[in-house]
Amino acid sequence: MLRVFLAGWAIGGVDAAFYASSRFSSMVAAEVAFSALLPGAVLGLLFLVAALAQEALLGRLAARRPLLRRLLTALWAAGGTLLLAWTIRRRLILGFAPSLPAGSPPLLATALVFLGARLIARRRPAAAIGFLVLLALVTAGFALSGIGAPQPLTAGRGPGDRRPPTDRNLVLVTWDTVRADTLPVYGGAGLETPNLARLAEEGVLFEDCQAVAPQTGPAHASILTGLFPPAHGLRSNGDELARENATTLAEYLGRAGYRTAAFVSAAPVSAKYGFSAGFQFFDGRPSNSPGERLLRLVLTGSMLLDRVLPAGWHPASASTRGEVTLERALSWLETGPDDRPFFLWVHFYDAHSPYRPPEPWRSRVQARAAEGPRPADPSLLEQWVLQRGEIELLDDLTGRLLAGLERLDPGLRRTTVALLSDHGECFGEGGLKCSHHRSLFQATQRIAGVLRPAGEMDGIDRGGRRQVPVSQVDLFPTVCELLGLPVPAVQGRSLVELLAAPSGEADRGLYMEAFARLNLADRRHAWRIRPWTYAVDQAGRETVYHDRRGEVSLSEVPPEMLARLRSELAEFLAGIQVAGPHTALDPETEADLRELGYTD
Repeated sequence: MLRVFLAGWAIGGVDAAFYASSRFSSMVAAEVAFSALLPGAVLGLLFLVAALAQEALLGRLAARRPLLRRLLTALWAAGGTLLLAWTIRRRLILGFAPSLPAGSPPLLATALVFLGARLIARRRPAAAIGFLVLLALVTAGFALSGIGAPQPLTAGRGPGDRRPPTDRNLVLVTWDTVRADTLPVYGGAGLETPNLARLAEEGVLFEDCQAVAPQTGPAHASILTGLFPPAHGLRSNGDELARENATTLAEYLGRAGYRTAAFVSAAPVSAKYGFSAGFQFFDGRPSNSPGERLLRLVLTGSMLLDRVLPAGWHPASASTRGEVTLERALSWLETGPDDRPFFLWVHFYDAHSPYRPPEPWRSRVQARAAEGPRPADPSLLEQWVLQRGEIELLDDLTGRLLAGLERLDPGLRRTTVALLSDHGECFGEGGLKCSHHRSLFQATQRIAGVLRPAGEMDGIDRGGRRQVPVSQVDLFPTVCELLGLPVPAVQGRSLVELLAAPSGEADRGLYMEAFARLNLADRRHAWRIRPWTYAVDQAGRETVYHDRRGEVSLSEVPPEMLARLRSELAEFLAGIQVAGPHTALDPETEADLRELGYTD
């Protein structure tokens, strides 16, 4: 039993040593201690449980048959060797370079455990007890010091006592990974989103709202800067905003005298990528629970434990439950704003895969699974239905946020609310299953877009629906005009005229791109003129997508339209100042993005 325990600890220690090798410089003392002790201890205990189960089932038989006992011993040795080889191979594939100095804490802890085992084997109980007490004290001491619990960014009250030209507040709500055609207001079924419907009834819904990119970071960066990804520089999750090129909406409103706060729920929009710029209060903490942070550390430090632990037990480590994000935002609303108007951004990530809606939302959508559109891949129906449950949850959270806002501003007379999703999700389109980063299909590019101006504003066609194609970059100039501020030089267009009446404007060409790190040579620029999206990859290969039919042959596009698509994309790329690459990747960032499915 002792040997089996030590074998498990040794494999866990080597695994943790690789992890520490790449991340040691960014780890706090508590993380060093726990990554050195916990993966080996947990893996050793799992090995011990397996050995005890074997002994209970086969112990008596093996005692009478020496050949069977030798066979079982050989199987343990072979299995342990294969697990160790697999662990090392996976760490090397993922780019965790071995470094003896940085990886020494787990190896030292493993050596100490072997020493303790030797003391036990020699029947020196006092020394063994002392050793175990020392380990317990070290572990407890570091536990009390906290495990990576970052605090919100607070950067003061803003620029003096300057007041904006109006007293109107601005609230931006972003729903992660929500495609438009799932939602009842866009023709979807099988779920209820009454709070989104309320915003559409009190404001204006954009039928053809397009994402700039099928990834969280680039899309949100364009929403907050009014620039397309080549201009703001954040073209893939893991990149950073090019601060010399981009002024964020929070910076612009902060200079005008607004209070600014953001509450975000996932790693791709965290402060390290530049999303905190201009926010006087920015909260992107991953979790309130020390237990979840501890389990995350164990799983990140052990490839094997990460694989064998049931998926439902994994903590939401690189993301925060919407319930927690909402509580933080409501707390700020109750205590944070002073008498000046404010800009509040709340980002909900729950609808991102894996889809695990809690009750009662899970049961409600499963009861209505036969309703609504079918996925392109019928085998993904269950996944699509489960995501509907998470979207119902997002709608409920949004309703509670609106209720909190109305406690400050009854009837939202002075509060403008904008709700956008960042991108959608493919459920079989192009062979992509519950994925999005490679897609330029409408499954990921057509998103929710609703703008509800402050109730006191006149001349708004409330309940109206607009067919003109719009982009995420249009939000920045639109809200500036609604708030009575000068519209800065950005690449989006103000949509204020559309809020009063439908426009007879012809279809507008829009830029989009798929530049995720995982796309490699398949990174593509694209130009959309409804219903066609024309894309070109880094080798010059051309692809065309039809809004309803997906990828089609170039010969199916009318020649004059294909020529227009090519020329307008070339003209756009020739006229844009491309920001240089700004990467924010480090081992911790890589682990966060890998967990969310954005790196391999």
